[in-house]
Amino acid sequence: MENMSRRKFVVSLALLGGALSVLPAVADADDSAAPSGAVYWAKIGPAKDFPVNALTFGSYPPEFGRGGVYVKRVDDKTASALSAKCVHRGCRVAFQPSENVFRCPCHHAQYSAAGEHLSGPGHGNLAVLLAKIEGGDVWVQSLTPPRSAG
Repeated sequence: MENMSRRKFVVSLALLGGALSVLPAVADADDSAAPSGAVYWAKIGPAKDFPVNALTFGSYPPEFGRGGVYVKRVDDKTASALSAKCVHRGCRVAFQPSENVFRCPCHHAQYSAAGEHLSGPGHGNLAVLLAKIEGGDVWVQSLTPPRSAG
């Protein structure tokens, strides 16, 4: 085994740390933001599956990768949506109707029903996403383009 100088060890350690810091970005490459102004629409499901004035979880279709949203249908033509992804580490938040809050099961961050950060790690709000009801279906903005089916 070769003896490594202190300098070489520190440089190697710094390079390793730099490489490791890139891994989360590579692992979440499908979460990259859309080009400025681009809006990708994902069909979340039939509007009838989203009760009026209730926050209901819906999943993005597979071509949009993993993830989900909470949809609030206002009426037969209008809906709003929040990302179900905690801003701290990306865990899926769960809505607690009895307390009217979202809770992250990973690190206990809490958000209001409007998505505003209340407590815990991740000092940002849940992403507010564009939503619409068209052709009897709920459509929600995706920040990533759909993947090709190839």
